[in-house]
Amino acid sequence: MGEPTQILSLALQPPSKVDVEKAVTNLKELGALTVTCGGVVNPADGDLTFVGSLLEALPISARLGRLILLGHVFDCLEETVVIAAALSQRSIFTGLFNNEMKAYRSKIGWMERTSSDCIAVLFAYKEWIRLQKVGYFSTSKRKEASWCSDNMLHLNGLKGVADTVRDLSTRLARFRIQVQRDLANTEMNKTDILILKVVLCGAFYPNYFRWGVGDEEVNRRLFCGHNHCTTVMLAGLPANGPKYAGDICTMFSDCVEPRADLRGKALHFDGSKVFVEFEQKKQRGRQAVLDSVLIALKKRQMREPLALYIAENIPETLKFRPPEETGEEVREDFSSDVAEIKPVREK
Repeated sequence: MGEPTQILSLALQPPSKVDVEKAVTNLKELGALTVTCGGVVNPADGDLTFVGSLLEALPISARLGRLILLGHVFDCLEETVVIAAALSQRSIFTGLFNNEMKAYRSKIGWMERTSSDCIAVLFAYKEWIRLQKVGYFSTSKRKEASWCSDNMLHLNGLKGVADTVRDLSTRLARFRIQVQRDLANTEMNKTDILILKVVLCGAFYPNYFRWGVGDEEVNRRLFCGHNHCTTVMLAGLPANGPKYAGDICTMFSDCVEPRADLRGKALHFDGSKVFVEFEQKKQRGRQAVLDSVLIALKKRQMREPLALYIAENIPETLKFRPPEETGEEVREDFSSDVAEIKPVREK
């Protein structure tokens, strides 16, 4: 038939030769084509491999197909099929125009400290399937839609993922690759999650970034010795910063979760800067960025205004919100320039 560039040149709107060669190179990197064509090395063509035949049979992109193949090799086939099905269509997470922070907080909850959107999709889908199997949604017609709304999920998106999973399972069975394990009753430990992350890296290589190694000394000076995994910094504070401790606490009140392992936050003032430090009850084996820090950084990404009302000739009590309004218990110690805030748990 000839090389791909020759065949595609006959199209009504033929692609450029460079683009075709890049596509062939990508297919060779994925293992869909061999380096040689008919036993002769050819950079513009190659013979179709078994992997290529499998990828051609799947109604998803080549990289998502490779994700499934790597999942089969590393014994996490069912998880990768769900992730590939979810990534092949619109997101199952809702994005409220007027409440983006609520949607982001919900997604962080599904991540379960993995910092992975793909794994968040997997956990959300698994929970939806589990509730279906135990009959949780059978008591009311609107219960399923209500659950999805509360958890910021698209019900139609979840159903679309389920349909795609069934389609992929049928197509894989033709190649004697069986999707058998029941995800609804499968628990993933830290090792399983680590293996899944490695598979994700291998599937999307080189389209991912690597965390750079920061300068520990620079970070220590910038954060004045505070842990950057549990602390955010605000600059440009007016004079007498501790007077505005209540307002600053209110700014970040939605970042503190009474549930989970957070017990509040503390403010440390240093001139025109304030360090908002979120605390956790117990130390983990490996230090990870707290969810509260991620939510606070999301505020900055959304460019939410963090403004303080400064007035000179008003009573000091007007600069603070009373605990009855905020639902929080504020303790201030201006002698040490530290103010602590703790969420009041529901009784």
